[in-house]
Amino acid sequence: MSPLVTWGLTGLQALLGMWILALGFRESVPGENLSRGSIGIAVALTVLLLVGVTVTTNRSSPTVIPAGLEFQFWIECVYGPMVLGVPFMLVATLLAARAFPTRPAVTGALCGLSAGIVSDAGWRLGCFVSSPGHVLTSHDVAIVLLAASGSLLAVVLDSGRWWHFRR
Repeated sequence: MSPLVTWGLTGLQALLGMWILALGFRESVPGENLSRGSIGIAVALTVLLLVGVTVTTNRSSPTVIPAGLEFQFWIECVYGPMVLGVPFMLVATLLAARAFPTRPAVTGALCGLSAGIVSDAGWRLGCFVSSPGHVLTSHDVAIVLLAASGSLLAVVLDSGRWWHFRR
């Protein structure tokens, strides 16, 4: 594949992840909540970029999973980005939770989404399969799981903090 498809799209995906992290950090500051429109734009851009990267990569170098290995490849491509993204998600969510967000679930989801996008940007460079069916059902599942994990972590951290202060 050309460097534009490999490194260019990876860089674009990483930049989107960093922008979403900035949105998550802004959301974490009380009184600086993002509008629904801003969150909607972030989600729409994420979906458009992930689908666009998947289609472009597949057109540039179409590959499929060898017969009989579908489940193994699926597990590896959910587990791999999760392993890469969990430390990023933990640090980002812990930092954001320290700001006393008024909507911890949204803040954590944005931090987790950012971690998922950035980890997938690197993971897709090493994945041997470019089939949209594989990428959209495994790589993107990892992104969604990281976003959900970030949201849950932020809510748990927030509920624990308020419980501690009520004593």
